[in-house]
Order: sequence, then C-alpha cells, then structure tokens
Amino acid sequence: MVKTAMIIEDCKLTLHMTKFLLMKLGIETIFTASNMNEFKKFITKEVMPDIVITDWNIDKYFKGYDVISEITKLGMPIAIVSSDDNIEIGEGLNRRYHCFKKPLDLKGLSSWIQTI
Repeated sequence: MVKTAMIIEDCKLTLHMTKFLLMKLGIETIFTASNMNEFKKFITKEVMPDIVITDWNIDKYFKGYDVISEITKLGMPIAIVSSDDNIEIGEGLNRRYHCFKKPLDLKGLSSWIQTI
C-alpha cells in the first residue's frame, strides 16, 4: 500500500488538487516541490516516497525528464502529468511509469495508485 508520495508540479492548483486526492486515498506523507531547487533538496534526504507524481513541463530549465532521470535510479513508480500529447521518456528510463493528461484525471490517477 502507498503510504508516502512526492508531487513535483509548478501549477499550484494542480499541486493542491493532487495533494488533496492523495490525502483522501489515505496517503500519510506527501512531499511537494514546484521547482528544481526544492526537488534537489528532497532527493538529498534519505526519505524515499512510495510513488512520484511529476509534471512534464515544470519550467524552462527543469523538465519531467530530469525528475525521471533521478528517480528511476530508485525504482519507484512514477506518474507523469502533462498536457503534451507526445512524451519522450527515452531508452533506459522505462521503469514503472504511467502518463496522465491534463487536466488531471483524478479517477484515473486514483485507480493507478490503487494498483501499486
């Protein structure tokens, strides 16, 4: 069962909606980051979430690909949230991940989390 999660999202509304959903699903600890500095602070800590939910286009210099490159080393499931139709993950980064279209499909995200 998923008890901890990390959300990386620059849109405050999407961040809050996702966090609210995760709390409703009973996820006890939710870490958030909205930029590269916050994310970097997180990954230097020894606390590892059960899942990661990341935006694809976080800002001009920080993309979902950067998150996946770091997190995939740890082997946890990753949900990518994007309005882009074509997301190129790249070879070697094909760990357990799932893409969700914006606006965020909360029911789909909930179903995905419950299968982990």
